[in-house]
Amino acid sequence: MIAARAARAAARIALIALLLAGCASLPPEKPVTSISDIAGEWRGTIRFGGGPFQFVDVSIKPDATMVMQWGINTRWGRVAVVNGRATFDLEIWTGAIYYLEGPEGRFLLIQATFGVFDAQVSPVK
Repeated sequence: MIAARAARAAARIALIALLLAGCASLPPEKPVTSISDIAGEWRGTIRFGGGPFQFVDVSIKPDATMVMQWGINTRWGRVAVVNGRATFDLEIWTGAIYYLEGPEGRFLLIQATFGVFDAQVSPVK
């Protein structure tokens, strides 16, 4: 019993270290000047609260419509760009979209208001 708890604690510590190392390698944030900066098909992971990571697909169209799909769930909404910042509205959730670009590649960090979920996606190749 104690060995199992120790193993779970070690696994959590390793996961946290991996996540922190992954965040350290992300490129810097860039301002979003138009929807075309973030339009396209994106794929990555989403995490609700403290739950497990799930795969997510995000589609942002040039007309500012957005679709997020994970598991058996699909949400439709819109994206807006104001003063170099992108936001989303998926009817029941709203939040910010951060655009990162550098030698490491392009990424979107999608964060729902009040910490409902966080997603990190990169362009589908």
